[in-house]
Amino acid sequence: MSDQEQHSYSEREDDAALEHRRDELSQDAQLGERAVAAVAQQGPIEPIREGHPPGLYLLFMTEMWERFSYYGMRALLTLYMIAEVSGTGQDGVGGGLGFNREQAGHVYGWYTSLVYLLPVFGGMLADKLIGTHRSMLIGGVIIAMGHAALAMIDLAGHDTTAGKLVFFSGLGLIILGTGFFKPCVSVMVGQLYRDGDPRRDSGFTIFYMGINLGAFFSAIVCGALASAFGWWAGFGAAGVGMVAGLIVYSLGRPKLLKGIGLPPEDTEGALTVIAKILASIAVLGAVVGGYIFAKNAGFGGYYLAAGFVAGIAGIIWFVSIQQAGEKGPTAALFIIAFFVVFFWYAFEQAGSSMNVFAQQRTNRSYAQSDDDGVIKSGKLGDKWLGMKTTTFARLHPDLEGAAIVRITQRDGDVFEVAMGPATTIAQFASKVSTLSNGEVAMA
Repeated sequence: MSDQEQHSYSEREDDAALEHRRDELSQDAQLGERAVAAVAQQGPIEPIREGHPPGLYLLFMTEMWERFSYYGMRALLTLYMIAEVSGTGQDGVGGGLGFNREQAGHVYGWYTSLVYLLPVFGGMLADKLIGTHRSMLIGGVIIAMGHAALAMIDLAGHDTTAGKLVFFSGLGLIILGTGFFKPCVSVMVGQLYRDGDPRRDSGFTIFYMGINLGAFFSAIVCGALASAFGWWAGFGAAGVGMVAGLIVYSLGRPKLLKGIGLPPEDTEGALTVIAKILASIAVLGAVVGGYIFAKNAGFGGYYLAAGFVAGIAGIIWFVSIQQAGEKGPTAALFIIAFFVVFFWYAFEQAGSSMNVFAQQRTNRSYAQSDDDGVIKSGKLGDKWLGMKTTTFARLHPDLEGAAIVRITQRDGDVFEVAMGPATTIAQFASKVSTLSNGEVAMA
């Protein structure tokens, strides 16, 4: 190859390299322009911070006090309903509504069910119409009114029709208020963080610690006050907790939660949202009413079976209409919800059957036991004091006809006590005292 040809070939290589470099620069420029456009669209990028927004701790305190009020009242509810009417309620003796355990269980079941159900509709109102901030304030005020009603039952007379009306009105207010309040706080915690913020998960962990803290102290404080001063003090303390939460939130929100919890910019309209909520309630009421009718007619089992099949079919249809990337997560959500039902079914026994068991079947005093753990007190227990006129038919509705109670003393003496459905606690205690020569007596 001649020198001229080599020079020409070298020039072509240089031109090709230059053209390739120009292409690279052009691509870099395009990428730069896209990055600038993305930043302009997303807004200024905030520096990464290790700490959490101050508003998180405000919501932490607010939810802690709300859970204090809820679990504090729940710890007393069943015990108050089954307490004998006569008495003051101090030390958990008397001063209650005199319900049997079955009646108290029905009331407690309806109460907790509605407490978990109404936040669905409250969330719709907050999301579509009034915003989480207003919804939470409305709910907190209504909850405080409900606790105040429970604390003032004695003014109307807990053993009167007016007193029972105040009682159920208080429960209704707490249910309604929880429907407004409960779905909002967690949403507001999420609104504190941008999408993809790595602090979000740890923020919710901190927030849920507030729930646990309020729940832990609630039963201790409200239970101690109810035992020392009467049921009204325990219910009142729960209400004070809710008021404290509202005060903390109202004082801190202007500075720490600006722009959080505002109503949506484009709403569907109040009438549309309310119509959807009422329609949903009507459908749900029809389903529940249908079951009650079917149960009374003797085919409740078939109704439940048909409802189960219809529910499965509805879930399958709902999952099938989701977008391709959403079908898996949606199906997983329904599976998790199914098993969560059993967890909450067991969890809510803490406020009903486990409470009754702890009161009536547990020795809660170390001082009354010998070294071998046998109760040494010859008294039947302080809880009998407020139940002198209670019959065994009320304690055991399934008791029919006469029965024999066999009692064995520590010294080996055995004696039998005859009793029936109409036998009162006072009559039973008198028989026991006579047969034991006074060794066992009512406290």
